[in-house]
Amino acid sequence: MQNIGIEKFVAVVTDHGANLRVARRIIHETNSFILDLRCMAHAINLVASDFAEIESVKKIISNCGRGEIQSYCKTRWGTLYTTTNSITQSKPVFYLITENHPEVITNIKVYTLLQNEEFYSNCYQIASILKPVKELTNVLEARDANLADCFIGLIKLGAKINQISFGNPWKSIIISNYNRRLGEFINRSMELKQAALNEIYETASIMWHNLGHSEESCLKLLMEMKLWKRNVAPYNLTYDTYQETPMKWWLSINIQEDETDQLQELALLLFSIVPSQAVCERNFSMLKWFFGEKHMNLNLSKIESMTKIRSYYISNTDKEIRFRDKNLSEHELRNNINESVITYNTFEKNGILERDENIEYERNKNLEENTEIENELSTSLNINQLVENPFVDLTLPAFLTTGNNLFTNNRLNTNIKSRNIDNMEYDPIKLAQSALNEE
Repeated sequence: MQNIGIEKFVAVVTDHGANLRVARRIIHETNSFILDLRCMAHAINLVASDFAEIESVKKIISNCGRGEIQSYCKTRWGTLYTTTNSITQSKPVFYLITENHPEVITNIKVYTLLQNEEFYSNCYQIASILKPVKELTNVLEARDANLADCFIGLIKLGAKINQISFGNPWKSIIISNYNRRLGEFINRSMELKQAALNEIYETASIMWHNLGHSEESCLKLLMEMKLWKRNVAPYNLTYDTYQETPMKWWLSINIQEDETDQLQELALLLFSIVPSQAVCERNFSMLKWFFGEKHMNLNLSKIESMTKIRSYYISNTDKEIRFRDKNLSEHELRNNINESVITYNTFEKNGILERDENIEYERNKNLEENTEIENELSTSLNINQLVENPFVDLTLPAFLTTGNNLFTNNRLNTNIKSRNIDNMEYDPIKLAQSALNEE
């Protein structure tokens, strides 16, 4: 993070492992303007994971696995739903087999299970519970997902869970799981009244203070929040849910050239955060596939480049791969490939590969020599001087998944100016409370 530039980070998003929680906490305590967020896709998936730990549900899922249609995998989000749903979707086929070709089923337990109507009913009820969980997880995995999607998604998920039939024996259990997981993110009273509004103002003040803004700037932010609450210009623009996004709406707020809009800046910062690490995690899974299963003896920089190329083409399939989803013959496909790539022989003929390997060899050799020198120097340092570097080393991919990067040097420069001019020693909570009392 120091090599990239601390000021370029808006938030750190990880799953809820103990080591990662500590990492996020240390980063936030050291750099208070970097938000400490857990991956929302992981968190929503825990609703389904908790449900899968119920003994009766676990037994049904285990029985589903015997059919080998779609197996449940704890690390593959959504498979709990697809496992049970595949059974209900295949019910007519199973009946056809048991009635006309029972001899193909050699396992007596499977044969008995496929004739059990209660088994299909249980699968249907479980699938109806888990479908909204899977849908929300898919939404939060998208590259353009934001924190507003999390909040709206949680509301929609609660509404869909509430619509589950009262005859479903697991409805009360999934509601309890939902409430428990929701409480990990929303620590407020059940009614969005004055107490909730106070908390919103106080949270905004704390965030603005942590971003390094002065007391005068924080007061202006609170005044702008009052205008937004009353739907007063410039915050009274219409919003088209079909053609606009929250990011586009906030970017359309017009202000004077010599002024800044604190509320706009804070909103854009929050909407620029991707609340899920799913894309990053898939990239690491691909690295494991390169190194582990394929046993490739490649240089680290080549592996990094291969992963970036793969990630780029997956994200831009429609633009970059013109023959996608077209019914091409093998001959046509080969011609497309030949037109799209430079062959290995071209590299070899021009000596490009040899030069590249020599450059990498020299680079690695110099890197090893520098590492040895650093290690020799580090042994002579006083142990008390080693505490300036935290033990957590976060990697670049999590940062690359963060959609629009709108606040880099501009925010840093603004913070430096405000530190030099205005008061930085103030209590953001008291400031928010005083602003609320003026309403």
